[in-house]
Amino acid sequence: MTPRQAIGTIVMLILAPLIYIAAFNALFGTTIPWTFTAWLLIFLASVLAAVILIALIVLGAVAFVANAIVGVVVIVVAFITLPIYFLWSVNTVAGTAIPLTLGTYAFTALILLGEVVLSMALKGK
Repeated sequence: MTPRQAIGTIVMLILAPLIYIAAFNALFGTTIPWTFTAWLLIFLASVLAAVILIALIVLGAVAFVANAIVGVVVIVVAFITLPIYFLWSVNTVAGTAIPLTLGTYAFTALILLGEVVLSMALKGK
């Protein structure tokens, strides 16, 4: 890992929850405060969503051993449903009431995609 990649990773660890708070407040009308506690809750919700994603990928890898098609389907579904369990984890951990609709799914997917693009730009990839 180069120093630029390390700095980019640290910046994104700090910046990502702030991006989520700003986006959720702007797009979904939530009132998540700009406090360290709210930042920590959104960070923990992100960690919970990452743990769920990793568990589903491992499940897909185990299923891939038994049947390749089933394993690939499980992994693809894990990534497609990422906005759903990300919203669920934010609602659960931060105590928000963001509804699970097609619109919130699409906006959350775009927020996550934008965060990935920003992360790659900061890391120089």
